[in-house]
Amino acid sequence: MKLIYNVNVYYDELHSVRNGAVAFEEKVIRIVKPDEVEQWKKKADELIDGLGYDLLPGYIDVHVHGGYGYDFLEEPEKCLEAFSENALREGCTAYLASLVCASQEKLINAMRKYTDLKQQGAKCLGIHMEGPFINPEQKAVMDPENIRLPDPEEFRAMISASNGNIRTMTIAPEMNGAMELIEYGTKNGVNMMLGHSNATSQQAIKAQEIGAFGITHLYNAMSQHSHRDPGLVTAALLDDSLVCELICDGFHVAPDVIRATIKHIGKRIALITDASLMRGLPDGDYVFSTYEVHKEGIKAQVKTTGRIAGSVVGMDDVCRNVCVFTDCSLNDIVRMASMNPAMIAGCQSSKGRLKKGYDADMILLDENMNVMSTYVSGKCLYMKKS
Repeated sequence: MKLIYNVNVYYDELHSVRNGAVAFEEKVIRIVKPDEVEQWKKKADELIDGLGYDLLPGYIDVHVHGGYGYDFLEEPEKCLEAFSENALREGCTAYLASLVCASQEKLINAMRKYTDLKQQGAKCLGIHMEGPFINPEQKAVMDPENIRLPDPEEFRAMISASNGNIRTMTIAPEMNGAMELIEYGTKNGVNMMLGHSNATSQQAIKAQEIGAFGITHLYNAMSQHSHRDPGLVTAALLDDSLVCELICDGFHVAPDVIRATIKHIGKRIALITDASLMRGLPDGDYVFSTYEVHKEGIKAQVKTTGRIAGSVVGMDDVCRNVCVFTDCSLNDIVRMASMNPAMIAGCQSSKGRLKKGYDADMILLDENMNVMSTYVSGKCLYMKKS
């Protein structure tokens, strides 16, 4: 049994303690009260001095397309290895591999690579299908040739090829056949997310009533909150159950809008990166989702149109940004970067909190929210060099 002590522990969205400790093996076995630390030190096989840092559950990125030169669709095995290793320094302990729209054959071939997820480092929890059943009018940087109407047979083949590892799917509820697919996916363990859509608010609310779980990258590639033409954003504000992804790189969504969103629906926000293979690479020209994209600083844009092409930031960046843009606390960060993403990924009974019986996926942050150490299943897999 290991004991990490001299830490400020942020258990969940409500509870924290100064100068606390956590005892763990492969599971978090007990939250140690400050007055029990000395007796737990005597029981521990290994003592870890947390140096007064903040201890949080690991970040979970449920919408990311790759990084460090690799894409989860194009090179699944290489991307899993590179991402799982490099994401640790950004505090990401688990993630969903997001796949863009592609032909059915290409998607099936990629999904077969995700049937046995045993990579080292940050854990891949499964697949997020971003399409292909979306509205071409809100395609963003999806290849229009690979966007198609909802097809139950295709969907069933995807689930089978992935060995049941599709955790979420982004779908446009207004498309013909989408409601039936939302209902089917929900009954078969896939959290159906609304996005890349021109849905009216009422169409989105109907989708929620039959099982839709949340909204993909709120504000981006969707119908907006217009006073005479209420869309998907309106539904996000109206419906108290939809969990909403939000990209907080300071480019996809303006800081004032982030501030207003957190103020009104912060309890339902899940922070994501939506990062591409350009994450962790130098500025320059790259190919993403068949488009030529130029990366400069925090921006990635299609060269011919200037359209935003995913992000290039890590979970540590988006969490720091939210705290700069708003008055969020670290308990709020736990909710938005760990607990709500765990619900989207369907692992809320084992990840997302520091709680007895939960996986010992934890991060140590300094006073500037820099990641100092990352633990996955109780093992320290990253420690920042001094």
